[in-house]
Amino acid sequence: MHKPMPDPQREIEDLVDFYDRWPELRDDICKLRAGEMVTADQAAIVRWMVFMVDRVGPSDLEPEVE
Repeated sequence: MHKPMPDPQREIEDLVDFYDRWPELRDDICKLRAGEMVTADQAAIVRWMVFMVDRVGPSDLEPEVE
């Protein structure tokens, strides 16, 4: 069964919702990292956060999945 695309304007409901929306959210986060108002230290933190979230998979969410 194919899941409908999440509404980007809707607030993130839970960890599974965040995981489902990560491909779209990732692009926005990467744009923020490249922005002028981000310090080098903040950009490094965001880069590591993206690196970590990219490695989360469905098996990491099993307790949350219904």
